[in-house]
Amino acid sequence: MAQRSVYNSEDFQYRVDFAANVISRMRRVTRNFDTCFEMYDGHAVAAALIRRARANSAGPLAKNLPKYISETLAVKNYEATKHLTRAGLAEYAAELRAEGQRNANEVFAQLRERQN
Repeated sequence: MAQRSVYNSEDFQYRVDFAANVISRMRRVTRNFDTCFEMYDGHAVAAALIRRARANSAGPLAKNLPKYISETLAVKNYEATKHLTRAGLAEYAAELRAEGQRNANEVFAQLRERQN
């Protein structure tokens, strides 16, 4: 079995789990934590964190979440995706990653054209 990593863009659930663990335990923000939100699907990660926090509103994730991320933006992303199942949110995250990668590829292609 492959080792899980926040740097695996396809492992959305692991990045949500990692971020939730850091927040719940009030750990220091590191490069790995930032990466959880930098795979073009950060909005979906934030929405998943709000889901978890609301499922246990008295828990440490709910208590600490506003100290780590913009609660206003996260709730906005949650509201836009709350109709999705957990699997549906993961699919949406995959769509966001694909769109983000396409956009980045276009920008890099334009930069290469300008350099030539």
